[in-house]
Amino acid sequence: MTASAIIDTRITEFSLALLEGTGWYQVNYEMAETITWGKSKGCNFINGDCVDSISKKANYEEFCSPLLSRGCSWTKRAGSSCGAFQRQIDKNIPNAVNWWGNYTISQDTFSDNCPIFLPYSNLDCEDTSNQKSATIAAESYGYGSKCFMATLYPKGKLASSFPYCFKSTV
Repeated sequence: MTASAIIDTRITEFSLALLEGTGWYQVNYEMAETITWGKSKGCNFINGDCVDSISKKANYEEFCSPLLSRGCSWTKRAGSSCGAFQRQIDKNIPNAVNWWGNYTISQDTFSDNCPIFLPYSNLDCEDTSNQKSATIAAESYGYGSKCFMATLYPKGKLASSFPYCFKSTV
């Protein structure tokens, strides 16, 4: 469960147990979905810093850096932006979560300012209506498509790494 809106949500055993615990629902635990966010990362994943204070790089693959960089969402379902879609400043941000030292904040207010890749609404790789967002003809939007970071040309607009949607066989 998360306090933020995300693409490709999961209903976990914890979510089902919470619903069952209210006394209002009977749940089928066979319907629970796995979630790998933070899996086997230990307590420091929850209690430690998500961004290294010196290198300014993400300490775990679930987080991203630098802020506003392009990438793929955690589940590889969508092309995304790191932390926010535009730079935002908050001079009141606590020093403990001022990861970049310049008061820049991520868009997710429930994340202790930890940056995650936020999916663009028009780059959900499984949504066929996003085919019009394709940058190159080989991109494919629909069931079974995933986000891949790629550099397709040695120079020009497509020389930098960019998220693309391709049909996946895995």
